Amino acid sequence: MFRPELQTNAKISKTDPSDQITKKMNEINISQKWISPLERIGYTAPLKNLNMRNETTITSELQKHLERLFESFCTGIRSSKAVKPKEYLEQKGLDFKKLNIGFCSGQFHHRKSKEWREPYLNLGILTKSTAPVNHPDRVSYTCFGAYGVVFPLLDVQGRTVNLFAIRIKLESEKQEYLNSAGIYPYYPSPLTRRLFVTSTVVDAASIIQSDTLDSREAVIALHDGKWLPQHNNVVQGLEMLEEVIILKN
Repeated sequence: MFRPELQTNAKISKTDPSDQITKKMNEINISQKWISPLERIGYTAPLKNLNMRNETTITSELQKHLERLFESFCTGIRSSKAVKPKEYLEQKGLDFKKLNIGFCSGQFHHRKSKEWREPYLNLGILTKSTAPVNHPDRVSYTCFGAYGVVFPLLDVQGRTVNLFAIRIKLESEKQEYLNSAGIYPYYPSPLTRRLFVTSTVVDAASIIQSDTLDSREAVIALHDGKWLPQHNNVVQGLEMLEEVIILKN
């Protein structure tokens, strides 16, 4: 079972005001030992301005386009041509067959009409580029997460509202988010008693794959190492929450 050895606890409930949540979370001892799939970890949380606010969301119509696009990425990673993405995930100890991971080749918009591309321009997945083209009527685009492994972030209703990508074909890998919405992997059950917070999506995915969380434990990832309003919404929504354990590798 997934169990850190805490020297101190921070008892938190959804009735605590934001400043008390901040205080209690900062009381967590960060020098604890942890036997887990990750290495020994500790973290000082940048928890400031935890006022409850609605997280930024995209329109319902655009969300549907994003959902379908990610589904196509999940199909893409299962392609026999997606050798390097599979090798990358294997190096990270992640199994796309067990986790919700896709692959963006950066070519999903090729040979598509202007009207077809429009929602993805509005989402920010495609951006018009000044790169040269071989025909005056054509437009060049840059693509979010091009040649990258892609993870979905969900809203409180379980809908894909954001993507996190690790671009693996560049000289040095690049990590990027499509926007600032959503939670990875998803909003935990309201019955969660112990919540683990990782600094990266990959760390959270590693914990999920380890299959060591019990039914009253959950994990979420910070957004590029930052605590955003939706993370506070998670804490406030957990009716049975007793402990929040913030981790960093």
